[in-house]
Amino acid sequence: MNLHKDIVAYMAKENIILRPLQIKALDATLVSKHGQVFLPTGTGKTMVEVLTTLNLLFQLQEQGRTGMAVFASHRLLLCEQLLGQLIRYANDLGMSFDVLTVASDGVNEEDVAELREGLGDLLKFCTVKTTTTAEEVATFVEEAHTTRHRHILTVATYQSFARLKDVPKIDIACMDEAHTVVEEDKFNNVTTILDKGIIDRVFYFTATPVHG
Repeated sequence: MNLHKDIVAYMAKENIILRPLQIKALDATLVSKHGQVFLPTGTGKTMVEVLTTLNLLFQLQEQGRTGMAVFASHRLLLCEQLLGQLIRYANDLGMSFDVLTVASDGVNEEDVAELREGLGDLLKFCTVKTTTTAEEVATFVEEAHTTRHRHILTVATYQSFARLKDVPKIDIACMDEAHTVVEEDKFNNVTTILDKGIIDRVFYFTATPVHG
């Protein structure tokens, strides 16, 4: 497992110990550009997604670049749970980032209230944007990279995934609960972006693989 030294030091300080299944998954994702990761519920696939993403962002930083990472799922709150952990680690590791949410109209008021509460302190040190407009997504990404010189941590529902179509490049996408991608209302949105070839690395995470 070839994690960046700063991540290794942070994990040691926080006493974060990985399970054998997580280590096996990371051994694959850290050296791959795409693949499927099957981990049973409760075995820590969120940690694998977070560490895989952080490792890539550190690599980009050392090349003098900022990156765009996308976490996607069929429900926004699942994405936000993963994003919350990524934000905490990225902040503790001193990364500079903005947060973009690309979500459908299906999120109810209770979900939005919880999201806002979770992102409250972020406004002190990063720019936060929520939109379902492709043009606004592209503008935010451009400004984050070229004006603010920050990574972009993005969450998107599969229902709104096609709104990423005007983004020039996504450095990594982690597709959570990936078995839901085969559903009709999600499949075309995801394949629209995949077919454009703008995602450099994409990994599909699920405990229940489905083919369709």
